Amino acid sequence: MYCRCIFTSIIVLPLRDVPLMPTGGYGDIVDGNITDDKLKKEKITIYVEHPRPIKPPAEPAPPPPQPLKLTKKEHKKLRTQRRLAREKDRQEMIRQDLLEPLKPKVKMSNLMKVLGSEATQDPTKLEMEIRVAAAEREQAHVDRNLSRMLTPAECREKEERKLFDDPSTLETIVSVYKINDLSHPNTHFKVDVNTQENRLTGCAVVSEGISVVVVEG
Repeated sequence: MYCRCIFTSIIVLPLRDVPLMPTGGYGDIVDGNITDDKLKKEKITIYVEHPRPIKPPAEPAPPPPQPLKLTKKEHKKLRTQRRLAREKDRQEMIRQDLLEPLKPKVKMSNLMKVLGSEATQDPTKLEMEIRVAAAEREQAHVDRNLSRMLTPAECREKEERKLFDDPSTLETIVSVYKINDLSHPNTHFKVDVNTQENRLTGCAVVSEGISVVVVEG
């Protein structure tokens, strides 16, 4: 017992061929040929007929927003606004007893203004306390700066990100250099190291009389 399967295929007529066929199909084609009397010749003109536009199945994603470049004055204004907002939040938390109020910053210049009559009770002890507090504030300032300071590796990464990962740079710069002699190994090494450090790609054509180096990046 066996089964015989018959496969049939349906030929879909392209939209560009429909106006040329009288029957709207390929039934008039015999052995791959068709006569002139079975074509609508009035549809054949000297003009180029473009295919009918078809809507895509999905809308393309919107382009990412371009970063807005600010001037130095605008950067300074934004920093001032952020600093004032932080100070306002801190004062509000102090009013709600969520934070302890800061101690008055006593210095030798404003000693009498801040402490008043307390400054005359034991001036020597008070002066020592003021100097110790001033030294602690200065050391805390230095420690904060050191904690924010970038390591050499982070500095290099930041510099590379600033030079090579700029989203506003859309074009690629290509340069062609003419070199008289590129056969010496030292010259090869210098070109190789220079391209690696600057993240450049390209090729070089070396000949006896002249050499050409093409780089992009």
